[in-house]
Amino acid sequence: MRFLYPNKPVRVWDPHIAAKHVGIPSWVVQPKWDGSRVEVTVEDQRVRLMSREGREWDSTQWGWLASLPIPQPWYGDGELLRSGKIVLWDLAVLGGRSIFHQEYYPRLQTLQSLLPESVSVGAREVSVAQTLSGERYQELLTRVGEPHMEGIVWKDKTAKNLWGPNSTSEVGSQVKYRF
Repeated sequence: MRFLYPNKPVRVWDPHIAAKHVGIPSWVVQPKWDGSRVEVTVEDQRVRLMSREGREWDSTQWGWLASLPIPQPWYGDGELLRSGKIVLWDLAVLGGRSIFHQEYYPRLQTLQSLLPESVSVGAREVSVAQTLSGERYQELLTRVGEPHMEGIVWKDKTAKNLWGPNSTSEVGSQVKYRF
């Protein structure tokens, strides 16, 4: 399995200025969860969860991810919450084909079609990140104080640079506001 590197969003301090800066119509907004950024790799019925810093989680608790209706091998970018839930943001590899160089929004739509609802086994759960049109960012601002939510991330629907094949870097095609 080849490791890819999910890139980081640029951090901003004012959500309203950020909303004007990013050109709202071509962007989407998602909740930013307080957890550990994780790359999920599923290949040949084996599951691997690894952080951006190289920390690996015990895959035996997550082996059931291999039964998801997502063609293997697949690599996903997400957030592992303290509650035991993984929220997926993106796919880099699907059915053994690299798709990380394609535009973000079609990848997200593919992920949403493959995993339209949360799936859980015991205390472990996986779902796709809630996604709203960029104009609706203020709906997420009203959720300040919700458990495990720490902010908002805007993503350019046309971004092709959300994954790095050699390293992680900060990219302007995603912008993060922390509450």
